[in-house]
Amino acid sequence: MIDSKELQRKLANKGIQVVDDGRTIWVTIPRLRLPPQFYPSETRLLIEYPKYGGEPKAYVDRRLRIKQGGQLVPSRHLPECLTPQWLLERGYVYVCMRIEDSNVEFEDFLVALKRWLEGLRE
Repeated sequence: MIDSKELQRKLANKGIQVVDDGRTIWVTIPRLRLPPQFYPSETRLLIEYPKYGGEPKAYVDRRLRIKQGGQLVPSRHLPECLTPQWLLERGYVYVCMRIEDSNVEFEDFLVALKRWLEGLRE
């Protein structure tokens, strides 16, 4: 189980917000630099980290596009249909990335997410 107080302590000086609602820890990173195939080059990132088991999930700005053949297109790996409505209304979209280990540490999840984004092509 992840300790939200320890996570808050680690991330507070980086401008990262950590909210514990009792069942889930929500981590908001206001500016995550993205690989060159994305537009814009930064996104806000929301991580849903279940406290009592379950796979963490990530959400990025729903306006995010990927460069393909000289055009900017929505990524099929950022499906609005799998995003809860309340998050869509707040401007987020689900990142369809599979994590095999539901007990993954926060830092390891963040590293895996950055690698996944770096390799993403349409």
